[in-house]
Amino acid sequence: MTHPFRTNRRTVLGGLAVGLALPGTLLRAQSQTPEETTMSGPVLYALYPQPTDAARFEADYQAHIALFHEKTGIPVEAAPYTVTKFAPGPEGPAPFYQMFAMPFPSAEALEQALADPGFQEVAADAVRISSGGAPLIMVGAAV
Repeated sequence: MTHPFRTNRRTVLGGLAVGLALPGTLLRAQSQTPEETTMSGPVLYALYPQPTDAARFEADYQAHIALFHEKTGIPVEAAPYTVTKFAPGPEGPAPFYQMFAMPFPSAEALEQALADPGFQEVAADAVRISSGGAPLIMVGAAV
């Protein structure tokens, strides 16, 4: 199932210039067919280290996601991203507490999003709420 939406928001996340979608274009959520996955666009990842206070991080993260939706203009019900919480392994806690992943239809769309002032504000807030250290920002793609 896809969730189309329109946005002209762009931003810089962790020093990377990226954009959500070109004005008037559609951005597809995570659901993809196997054929689409093979040739998918880039995915923006934010990995949050273990927080010093998990309860505080959880509360701050809810406000952070609300800010994300406000600044990007993406409807909450569209949520074109996934959030993964990591469980401890046999050797103890995972090095990361949580991961945010958001696919983009193209490198150009990612670049445009990262250049947007609203997205940059969201990126600065991600750093603010990450009490265990700055989040690790990565871009990847399915192969």
